[in-house]
Amino acid sequence: MTRKETLDAGLAFVLILLIIALALKSHLLVAVAALAVLVCMTVPRLFTPWAFLWFALSRILGAVMSRVILAAIYFLVVTPVAVVRRAAGKDPMLRKRWKQADGSVFADRHHTFGPEDIEHPY
Repeated sequence: MTRKETLDAGLAFVLILLIIALALKSHLLVAVAALAVLVCMTVPRLFTPWAFLWFALSRILGAVMSRVILAAIYFLVVTPVAVVRRAAGKDPMLRKRWKQADGSVFADRHHTFGPEDIEHPY
C-alpha cells in the first residue's frame, strides 16, 4: 500500500465514524474520529491493515455493482423499448425484406466519391 492509499483509507474510516456518530448522536464517536484524524495525519502506516481491507472491499463491490447496474439498465430500459418497438411493428434492420427478397436488399446510392468525402469522412 502506498502512503496516499493508507491516508485515503484512514480518512474514509474517519468519515464512516462521523456518519455513525451523527446517526447515533454519540459525542464519544466524534472524539474517536478526531483522534483517528490525528493518527491518520501523523502516522498513516497504522491504517495499512484497514486500507488493505478497504480496497479489497472496493474491488469486490466494483466488480459486482458494475454488472448489477448494466443488467438493470438492460432489463429496465433496453428490453421495454424493444418490446414496444416490436409491438408497434418497427423493423429498422429490414429483416422482412431480407427474407422475402431474391436478390440484394442493399440500397444503391449512385454516389461518386470526391476529395471532400475524404476530408470529412464522418
